[in-house]
Amino acid sequence: MNTYVILRRDGWGTADDLQLAAERSTAAGEEMPAEVRWIRSYVLEEATGSVGTVCVRPDPEPVAT
Repeated sequence: MNTYVILRRDGWGTADDLQLAAERSTAAGEEMPAEVRWIRSYVLEEATGSVGTVCVRPDPEPVAT
């Protein structure tokens, strides 16, 4: 299984902004097919004071049509 890292620098102004986005993401993730998933996310405190993330996810498996 190949894994990928997605880096989002300065993605959110504050940790509260990130928390709101995480809640929306979790709700949307429950609607997604099982083939779409992530392994782990890390939160970064940027030098600017904003918040970024590093997300690790597997290579998606082809979806049968």
